[in-house]
Amino acid sequence: MRRAGVAGIGLAMGVVALGGCASAHNSLGTGSSPCFQALPSATKAVHGKGRLLGVRRVSVTQLRRPPTTSSSLPPSDRSVCVVAFQGKYAPGDVDHATTPRSGNYAVVTVGEHGGDPLHAYVTDTLPLRFRHLS
Repeated sequence: MRRAGVAGIGLAMGVVALGGCASAHNSLGTGSSPCFQALPSATKAVHGKGRLLGVRRVSVTQLRRPPTTSSSLPPSDRSVCVVAFQGKYAPGDVDHATTPRSGNYAVVTVGEHGGDPLHAYVTDTLPLRFRHLS
């Protein structure tokens, strides 16, 4: 009887120890995970129009190729989140756009941990790859 009790305690300790390996995480395990907090403000900037293509976390330096004159972006050593949407966008459809124009994609830049969009624009070509190859 005593052996069964010791075995039961050992089994319970093993389950608790291994359970820590499968605990809930607040992350997808990707470099872009912090950027999912940027989705609500990016979606609001496009007024829910279009289809979400993806989210990328990039350095401002990487984003500034070609260089941009926008002073609303943080210093170049910081990271930002770039959210892309696909749809038919007309001038004025996207908040925070510096140049009103029409196009097939809306690109919204938001700080790493959400908040208001820093910059947005409408284009016919994406600055980064947002889709997985299938």
